[in-house]
Amino acid sequence: MKIALFINMPSPYRNPSFNELYRVLKKNNVELKCFFDVHREGNRQWDSGLDTLIPPYEFIPGVSFSMRRRRKTIGSSDKRTVHIRSTLISLLNYSPDIIISCEFGARTLQSLAYKWLFQKKLIIWSEGTLHTEKEIPFFKEYIRKLIVRNAQRFWSNGVCSEALLVEYGADHRTIDNGMTGVDTSYFFSESDKQLRLRNEFRDNVGIRGLCFCFVGEYSARKGIPEYLQAIKLVHERIKNLKIECTFLFVGQGEFKEDIVLLDFPNISVIDLGHVDNKEIPNVLTASDVFVLPTLEDNWPLSSLEAAICGLPQIASIYNGGSGDLVKSESDGLVIDPLDIEEFSLAILSFTDSPLPRLTAKRRSELRENYSPDSFAFRATESIFKIIKGASL
Repeated sequence: MKIALFINMPSPYRNPSFNELYRVLKKNNVELKCFFDVHREGNRQWDSGLDTLIPPYEFIPGVSFSMRRRRKTIGSSDKRTVHIRSTLISLLNYSPDIIISCEFGARTLQSLAYKWLFQKKLIIWSEGTLHTEKEIPFFKEYIRKLIVRNAQRFWSNGVCSEALLVEYGADHRTIDNGMTGVDTSYFFSESDKQLRLRNEFRDNVGIRGLCFCFVGEYSARKGIPEYLQAIKLVHERIKNLKIECTFLFVGQGEFKEDIVLLDFPNISVIDLGHVDNKEIPNVLTASDVFVLPTLEDNWPLSSLEAAICGLPQIASIYNGGSGDLVKSESDGLVIDPLDIEEFSLAILSFTDSPLPRLTAKRRSELRENYSPDSFAFRATESIFKIIKGASL
């Protein structure tokens, strides 16, 4: 029994999950091979981490190009990479029994053609949400529904991506949820280690008072313009009060200069630029609140990493992971970042009455639920429902 997993590129945060899935399948005499379009897309800042990937892999020949996509949801355009690869030839050469294909583009259409030709099985791994997909043209929606009608099972990140699959016609009984995660044990343990060095890190960086941390791309899609407007409004309201706070930014992007130029007497704005993923727990542990005002995101792993490190969040209603990660008041707040008044009041609510760090119990729940082991268990169970008609 052979399984082919098709995804756009290797990434260090997925490798632990793929490694664990490979080990579990191998014990059950099932072979897994990963197929990638490219080593890295242009807007990614991390190394592919191929040296840590255990399953055999292959890069599919073809072409890739970038294009700007106008998005009404974010009021501007963003750059996306399109891959046109010879997926069908790779399938014919490998001859898998089950194909796992990400999203609904060219690779999945070719996977569907292979399924039809050779009567194989298809799993769609979809991360989109009703919000991220609401502007797609009619013909793309038709293609997505056609693919859904012909797939055996579906992998989704959480409640929002599951809702999209149901909208496209998937039976909820064929959807396997929670198919995302990172090396949660690393973030959990590193955060605990860094707690004793927290004050030293804060002093070295220049953090004053309550620290609001953003990790991601400095782009319109991530809500940076709205965040900067909210920070300015917060300053106007606390400038005559003895309140100090810090807004910490980690990443790169087109609004970097706008961030650097912010200067207030009682508010520190610090741009750390790109930080290696292994160092992110240090940054998060030194912070008090995680802020991701995204205007369009499937299920950003930065939100999960922050929660595992114990940070309550100011999350966005446009974040597909908010419903899974911010479930109670102790987890933080969910706001509409386009409402600058609401955004600024959310920040001020933390300066007035800071939430404590997430409990060890809550952090442990997240660590277990989104660990590589849990990903591999859910994935293997899904695969064996197709192979044998029953879970392991």
